[in-house]
Amino acid sequence: MDSNKYRESDWLEYLQRESWHLELLVSGFSIFLLMQAYSGLSNAFTYLNLHVSLENNMNGIVRTFVGILLLGSVVLMCNLILHVFIRGFWVGTVGLRSVQEKINIDELGYSKFFTEKLKERVASLDKILERLDTLASVIFSFTFLVVFMFLSLFLYFLVVSLFSYLVNTFIHENLADGTLKTILENIAVIIVIVWLVMGIAYVIDTLSLGFMKKFQKVSKIYFPVYKIIGVITLAGMYRSIYYSLINRFSKNKIRIALGFYTLLFVLLPFMKYDQYIYYPDNGTSIKLNDLVYDDTRAVDGNIWHASIPSKFVKESFIPLFIRYRTQHNTMIEKSCPDWKPLKKDGFNSGIQLNSSGVKMGNASISESNPEEALKCLTNFYTVSIDSIKLDAEYYLYRHPNNEERGIITMIDIGSLLRGKHEIDIKYKKLNEEKIFVEIDYVTIPFWVDR
Repeated sequence: MDSNKYRESDWLEYLQRESWHLELLVSGFSIFLLMQAYSGLSNAFTYLNLHVSLENNMNGIVRTFVGILLLGSVVLMCNLILHVFIRGFWVGTVGLRSVQEKINIDELGYSKFFTEKLKERVASLDKILERLDTLASVIFSFTFLVVFMFLSLFLYFLVVSLFSYLVNTFIHENLADGTLKTILENIAVIIVIVWLVMGIAYVIDTLSLGFMKKFQKVSKIYFPVYKIIGVITLAGMYRSIYYSLINRFSKNKIRIALGFYTLLFVLLPFMKYDQYIYYPDNGTSIKLNDLVYDDTRAVDGNIWHASIPSKFVKESFIPLFIRYRTQHNTMIEKSCPDWKPLKKDGFNSGIQLNSSGVKMGNASISESNPEEALKCLTNFYTVSIDSIKLDAEYYLYRHPNNEERGIITMIDIGSLLRGKHEIDIKYKKLNEEKIFVEIDYVTIPFWVDR
C-alpha cells in the first residue's frame, strides 16, 4: 500500500514537472479554436438581430449569454497568448541555462559599485525559471477561473430573469386586477430583492477574498447564501482553483487581478478609442449606406431594411426589396387583425399525431390563403419617392443575397429627371394613444443617370 502511494506521488510530481508540454499544446489548440469561435459568436449577434424576435426578458437572457461567451473567448484568447509567450520565454531560458548555468558578474570587469548593484538586482537563471514557471502555470489556471466566474455570473442573472418572466407571465395571464394579484406581485418583488442582495454579498465576498467569512456571526448568516448561490452558479467547478490561488499568492495581487477583469467585463462594452471627432456617430440621414445597394454591399453583408440594385440608375424601372423583420410581428398582427397565419411564432414541428398514428414530414406550413399574408406585409409598409406616396404591386421574395425574406416591387421611374432622388420607406407603429402612426424605416438615395 505504501509502495502504491509512493508510486502515485512520484507520478504526480513527474506530471507536474512535465505539465508545460500539455500547457503549450492546450494553449495553442485553444487559441486556434477561440479565433474560430469569436467569428461565429459575432455572427450570432447578427443572426439574432436579423431572424429572431423574443420577449424582452428572453431576448436579454440570450444576448447576455452570447455576450458572455464572446467576452470569455476574448479573455481566454488574450490570456492564452500571454501564457504561450511566457512559457516560450521559459523554454528559451532553459536552453540558455544548459550552456550558461551561472552569471559571473565579477568577470565582466565593471566597477566595484556597479558590480555590487548588479549582484543585488540581477536574479539567477534558476530563480528566473522558477518565477516564469509559476507565472505561466498560474495564468493558465487563472484564465479558466475567470471564464467560469463569467459563466456563474450569467447563471445568477439567468435565474432572476427566468423567475421574473415566469411570474409576470403567470400573473398577467391568469389573474385579474385585485388583491391577490397585488400580493403576488409584491412577494415576487421581495424575492427578487432578496436574491439581488444575496448576489451582492457573494460578489463582495469573492472579490474581497473572503470578507464575509472572517467574522464568526456574519459567517454563520452568510453560509446559506454561499451554499445556495454556489450550487446555482456551479461555483464548485472552480472553488479549488480560487482557494489555491489566494492561498499561494499575495491577496492584494489577486484582488487587483480580479478587479481588473471585473472592470474589463463591465466597462469595455461601453468604451471605444476613436479619433474621428468630426465624423458623427448619429446622422444616418446624411450618411450613404452601402448595405442598401446590391452592387456595393460586402459579400458577407446582410440586407437589414431594404435594397435596390445600385445608387446609379439608367433603366426606367427599379426593383425595390423591403426586408421583413421578425421584430415587427406584433405590430403586423395588430395592423392586420382579420387574418391569422397558421405558422406559429417560434418552433414549428412536422410531427403530427392523429387516430391513424404518427405522421412525420417537414416543418413547412401550407397557408390556405397566402395572398392575405402578402396583403398584411404590403399594408404595413409605405413607400414614397421624393415625398410622393406610391401605390405599387408587391410580391413575396427571397433575396439571393443571403435568402433574406420580404417583399419586392418594380417602381416606374421613367418620368424622373436626371439627378438625385430618394425612396422613403415607413412602417406602422402604435403610439401611446394606441393609434397607428408611420415610423421611418429607411431612406435610400439614388441618382438617375440617363
